[in-house]
Amino acid sequence: MFVAHGLPKALDYASISPSFVDPFKLTSKTSLMVVIAAECVAALFVLLGLATRIAAIPLALHAGISAVYVQIIQQKADLHAPELEVMCLYTGLFLLIGLAGPGRFSVDQTLSK
Repeated sequence: MFVAHGLPKALDYASISPSFVDPFKLTSKTSLMVVIAAECVAALFVLLGLATRIAAIPLALHAGISAVYVQIIQQKADLHAPELEVMCLYTGLFLLIGLAGPGRFSVDQTLSK
């Protein structure tokens, strides 16, 4: 999530922000900053296993909102569109990570010993 989605958005913030999707009518710049925080900061936390369950929440929310709002409502995507399937998989994956926790090889596990 960090390398494929978050980093490109963070590096190209100026050109993306004016036209970024704004599902909650904040501003496109604010929505983009929230998405970058989820895709960069939270994704790195999940990768390291640091506050994994909490960090998985914004990622699951972002993927779910992206699947429903962007793919279905805004773009009127077919329910079998590859982008929609990927966003649904991300949503399920981050929900599962949030429920299962960080695992044996994580910063959380190391700190708890």
